[in-house]
Amino acid sequence: MRLDPVRRVVFPSPAPVAFEPVAPARLVHWAGGAMLHADVGSPVTVLHFHGNGDDLRSCAPLVANVAGHGVSIAVVEYPGYGVLARQRASAVSLVAAARAAARRVPGRVVLSGYSLGTAVATALAADGLGERLVLTAPFTSSRELVRDMRLRAFWPILRDRFDSAALAPQIGIPALVQHGDRDRVLPFNHGQRLADLLPDAVFRPLPGRGHGGLDPVIADAAVRAATIPDESWRETPPAP
Repeated sequence: MRLDPVRRVVFPSPAPVAFEPVAPARLVHWAGGAMLHADVGSPVTVLHFHGNGDDLRSCAPLVANVAGHGVSIAVVEYPGYGVLARQRASAVSLVAAARAAARRVPGRVVLSGYSLGTAVATALAADGLGERLVLTAPFTSSRELVRDMRLRAFWPILRDRFDSAALAPQIGIPALVQHGDRDRVLPFNHGQRLADLLPDAVFRPLPGRGHGGLDPVIADAAVRAATIPDESWRETPPAP
């Protein structure tokens, strides 16, 4: 289904490209949904929600990285993206797909989101899902993003609205919010503000980092969240 012009800006999904997952990852389909799942038998699974320009194919290296550290991971596909390209993308459909995927992941879960995916992960955490929450390069809300990017003229026609700031106070699980201080896509202060609104959050600046190329940072934080039982999981890891 073709997106209207506004949704093409809000959800700029990459062109779908066929790919074959590399073991232990496999594509899991159900009616209207899909995820890339690498089950390596760990007691905790990372449930990750990708960014706007990504899909399951582009998330394969992240999956391999996390699974290579002995942690199971599932990356959820959004309607309108990748293998679900024929579906309609919307704020409602993205969160619905996330909830459907969460029901298919057994055992304990760490929620992880990057960019657009932080809004989806936050919505699931507000549902009471997950033991820990990792948000990388987030935004507080669609309204504040439009305001801060000086795009207020688009607000009346923006149908798809996310509001992590409103949901944050409802979230009781420990959270890590990390954001590059040179991010030119989503403002650095959005990460700071969202961390302040979460009842139990640590904010980690990423010095010199922009919006892209953060897969190793995401993987490291997710693995630590899934494997370190005490509060040190949110500490800045030592330099390699």
